[in-house]
Amino acid sequence: MSCMKPVTPRDFTFSDLGEVAAAPYDVVVFGGGYAGFAAARRLRAAGKSVLLWEPSGGIVWESGRAFEIEPQRWTTAFQPFAQAVAAVTGIADGRLDGFGAQSVALDLLRADGVACLYDAMPFRISLADGCLATVDAATKSGLRRIRAAQWIDASEAGTLLRLLDPGWRPRLPVTLRAHVFWQRFRWPNFQRRSLDSATEWRLSHWASEAVLALRLPASTDRFLPAIAASLERLRAVCGGDLDAAFVSHMSVVPYPEYGPGAAGGPPRAGNVAAAVPGGAAGAVRTLVERFTLGLDAAARLLEAPVAPVDATVEMEDPAQAFVEVEAEVAVAGLGTGGAMAAIAAGREGRRIAAFECADVMGGVGVGAGIHSYYYGYPGGLQDEVDDRVRKMMTRFAPDGAWGAGFHPEARRVVLEALLHEAGATVKTGAMLASVRREGTRIASVLLATPEGPRVWRAAQWIDATGDGDLCALAGCRYRLGRARDGRLHTCTQSCGAYALKDARLLPYITNPDTGPVDSTDCVATTAARERGMEALTMPVMNSLNRRTHFTPLLGIRQGRTIETDYALTLDDLVERRAFADGIGCTGSHYDNHAKDLENETPAAMFYVWVAGLWGFPTACEIPYRMLLPAGLDNVWIGCRAAGATEEAVFSFRMQRDILRIGEAAGVAAALACATGADSRDVDLGALRERLGRTGALPPPVDGTSTFGRVRTVADWTVAPPPPGGIAALLDAALGREGIEAGLSLWRVFRDRTPEAETRLRSAVADGAEPGAWRASAILALWGDPVGIAHLRQVAAAGDAHPSAPAGAVRGDVARARVAAALLARIVVLLG
Repeated sequence: MSCMKPVTPRDFTFSDLGEVAAAPYDVVVFGGGYAGFAAARRLRAAGKSVLLWEPSGGIVWESGRAFEIEPQRWTTAFQPFAQAVAAVTGIADGRLDGFGAQSVALDLLRADGVACLYDAMPFRISLADGCLATVDAATKSGLRRIRAAQWIDASEAGTLLRLLDPGWRPRLPVTLRAHVFWQRFRWPNFQRRSLDSATEWRLSHWASEAVLALRLPASTDRFLPAIAASLERLRAVCGGDLDAAFVSHMSVVPYPEYGPGAAGGPPRAGNVAAAVPGGAAGAVRTLVERFTLGLDAAARLLEAPVAPVDATVEMEDPAQAFVEVEAEVAVAGLGTGGAMAAIAAGREGRRIAAFECADVMGGVGVGAGIHSYYYGYPGGLQDEVDDRVRKMMTRFAPDGAWGAGFHPEARRVVLEALLHEAGATVKTGAMLASVRREGTRIASVLLATPEGPRVWRAAQWIDATGDGDLCALAGCRYRLGRARDGRLHTCTQSCGAYALKDARLLPYITNPDTGPVDSTDCVATTAARERGMEALTMPVMNSLNRRTHFTPLLGIRQGRTIETDYALTLDDLVERRAFADGIGCTGSHYDNHAKDLENETPAAMFYVWVAGLWGFPTACEIPYRMLLPAGLDNVWIGCRAAGATEEAVFSFRMQRDILRIGEAAGVAAALACATGADSRDVDLGALRERLGRTGALPPPVDGTSTFGRVRTVADWTVAPPPPGGIAALLDAALGREGIEAGLSLWRVFRDRTPEAETRLRSAVADGAEPGAWRASAILALWGDPVGIAHLRQVAAAGDAHPSAPAGAVRGDVARARVAAALLARIVVLLG
């Protein structure tokens, strides 16, 4: 790859989706830790309109994600916040509970009227008369512009300051701290211990909680192995003290402490103040010192001149800050499928690089609280991962103490280790800004990172971003939401929780529906996170009734679906279809949480409301072609954006599905590297042979359901049509009840024949129920006037018409409602 021509910013184009806000802000504070939080509230109190911008979504992340709990000496300025947290937690000894601090901080920001923005990373700036005027942010849908008269950089990396002066760097911390929290109903004979000079085991404020506190060298670039090793030593030392105990949460990122710095501080424009801990003149070790840093920056801005936001601006060229990474296979996204793709490709001997926009790898199972499988088939690399997670879990909980699927922190440790073993270069906190194509191939990408813009280039690419960001920015066609109104599936904001049962504390999964969200829109995901967090907030907590932490990721069920060489259909899943290019198996059911099914497709309404098949087991092979985006020759999709119809996406999206296609994409990309083939020319025999070695290929086998629900071999078979042809099929569809009738109804609806039309009209004319109702629904959706007329009668009858056991998600639905909904869609379809 060294012969590739150099890349400059002018080789890239940008998708600009306009501005985040209609009007400029008075002040934008970049960085949502304690410094940014304090600055934003102080400026808002002075009457400024303020945007608090935190890419990770972790407001006061030092408490809510690093879980820094060392005692603080509260200053007069910090005390009101600390007391507000203490009112919720009862903690008044200088320590701040992570969940309590984050929930109180969000409540205060909301009450103050401070706007927040997550899921966007600064990429490019413009200047006006020596002042910072705008910042372009990379998001999952392209660049969004943010305008303000004044700015504060309160980020850890000094991201805005680096864009102003790419040669500047904040100093490194002197030490890092991490914490691991254990829960147990009672801790009899607890002994405080020092495992070594840098690791301490002690009780926290909560009666049910103990904490393992680690102090790590600042040079540590992988802190998870240190945690895993300390947990192993802890179990050897404490033995029975850990019986019936489990790790509830631990640091997502370590907490950095900074020693004193040189005088002078970081560079800034005339309207920019710095609150970067690594750029401060004094030492910044405590939460209170960070808070004070933000207050001081706000005070400087209040005395500084305000820049005109409508001045002519000059865009800054970020090229001087670029550093290139080259790889044979690059993986965009290290979530559920991306981690598997990088591991699988690395094991094929390829040089792998992978980036992730979040600060945690592993996707929803690790970072969104959905740490249990919802159906799917075992087998393949996922079995190896699960086996290693099962063994690692003994360090996080003894047998029987963890009853909520796999342990997310154990999985995080295992995935990080597997990526390291595979030789993958990994970058977190990196957001796609632009994609450069050469014909039908992606050549390189431009990333926005906390340290500034970066160029990555590779021969082969895997889009594991969840929403198909790589493909979308490369110009691929896609579908976003349902056809009728664009509405997307509901998402989830989870939190850590446990309950008391039989004198033991047991963890459980909080997976509430937070509401639909466009996961490609940073403003929408910000609102969804805050809506979900607000719903989980507790006014008062105690040891036996508390939340431990907000999960760092939203649980997204649906985003973009990329146009691919083949789109999986609901009928593929119903009929258990096999494909010549099959690369694994999927199995679930039509898991659509929508409460307004009338706005789904007519086929979906019929499937659920008439055929009653919402919970019917679905399964089929996964065709390789659904991983190949149309118009690109060196890209594979390894996430839920893989090709599927509007009805099929609710079945094909489960974690085991994405683990399966991530592995297949990684192996295929590696094979393409080895042979120089395009994605469509990969040797399918070689691909299937390699997947067969890991057990990823059919036929499906029964596997353990330790980590959640699983489809079985029995679910792979489906009842064939009854003997006797269309007449027997119609008898089953019109005259019987249950799954057999529903399946027959679906098959009649799917395969329109003259014989079926004649028989269905006769059933409507006969009037015997439920045959007349079912026949009219099928005919109407075919556009037949007889069926439409009968549906109108049913709709007009309203409550007078008998209710139909329609097989809806939650209970029966009146036929009148179903008839009216079907008629509304038929009118649109027939014009």
